[in-house]
Amino acid sequence: MKQILLLLFLTFHTILFAQIQYEKGYYLTNNGEKVEGYIENKDWKYTPESFSFKSSFNSKEKIISIKNSKLFAFENSKVFEKFTVKIDTSKTQLKNLNTDRNPHYNEKTVFLELLVEGDANLYSNNSTNFKNKYFFKTSTNTITQLVFKEYIIKKSNNGTPSVAENNYFKQQILNNLKCKIIDLNRVNNLSYKKKNLVRVFEDYNKCKDENYNPYYEDKKNSHNIALSIRPGLTYSSIDFTYIDDLNAKFDTEIGYRIGFELEYILPFNNNKWGIIIEPSYSQYDSRIFLKDNNDYTYIDNSQNIEITYNSLGLQAGLRYYFFINNKSSIFINGTFYQQFSASNSNLEIQHSRNFSIYKSTNNLAAGVGFNFNRKIALEINYSNRELLNYSEISAKYNQFSLILSYNFL
Repeated sequence: MKQILLLLFLTFHTILFAQIQYEKGYYLTNNGEKVEGYIENKDWKYTPESFSFKSSFNSKEKIISIKNSKLFAFENSKVFEKFTVKIDTSKTQLKNLNTDRNPHYNEKTVFLELLVEGDANLYSNNSTNFKNKYFFKTSTNTITQLVFKEYIIKKSNNGTPSVAENNYFKQQILNNLKCKIIDLNRVNNLSYKKKNLVRVFEDYNKCKDENYNPYYEDKKNSHNIALSIRPGLTYSSIDFTYIDDLNAKFDTEIGYRIGFELEYILPFNNNKWGIIIEPSYSQYDSRIFLKDNNDYTYIDNSQNIEITYNSLGLQAGLRYYFFINNKSSIFINGTFYQQFSASNSNLEIQHSRNFSIYKSTNNLAAGVGFNFNRKIALEINYSNRELLNYSEISAKYNQFSLILSYNFL
């Protein structure tokens, strides 16, 4: 078993450093020169101020800052363009809101991510200090922020303050995106969110050009939920100690398990992180003769031990993917595992007494596996837990599981 674990460790160590992180792309220097190569795609949660670039896939990386580039882009994918803009730097956390409804502008040079390109362009910028800010540019207007701000209204007579909204972005859209399908009723119901703003700007561009197509499809949020059935085989054993000097190691028994897993792929870092929740059922039965630690002789045949352990489990945790190519990936996961033993679970020492197995136990579990096309996966999972621990007796349960998974969604 140690050799298998060592092999798995070396395999994933290699994959960790060998997986493809760079994608074909280019950047423009401040003089407009186009430099082609490979850019590390981190699927940034916050808009970057620099990026890692390689002239060839095997060349040494270098960091290109916003000072030395006016645009960078991935092939057939994301574009980040440098602008000097007036950006609202008002605090957006509820505890930091003030009573001023007007934006507090500061002039900054930033990268903006292009969301929609056409007669009217839509951009976004996100930082650790404030939520997403959206900007637009048309053939007749320079780059301008779409204004949305939350602020506090204090009520008289010591009433509870309330949160109000400055939705000036709606008036900006009405003034600048003139099209019959973008009317007052639609804009009044518009929220300051990426999906809604993208749809409005794309509809406007289609209104201006019937042959308009989005410049790229954002596939990041597709297939972000998986619901899988997970049957498998279990390889389980129990380490048993009785009255200090008598012990037994139950044979490794092959059993079965069944589970249903819900996985949510987090919408950042190129879909590499997932949150997993799985209820499952497994069973274990075994029998062995008690063994004396002092002389290693078996006690008479009537003094044998029998254990039955059937359990329902609920585990929740995180999964991380190492992508090999567009369809194949290796993953690792760690979970917190809560187990509930069935009513017929017990440990019996014949001609002596029965011991009740803990009704509930918790432990950590770890898994590693291979996933193909987000559809079929094979996983090896390990967990251990204490089944009982009294003054004269203890039993520790060890389990490896080989799990086949099929995603219905």
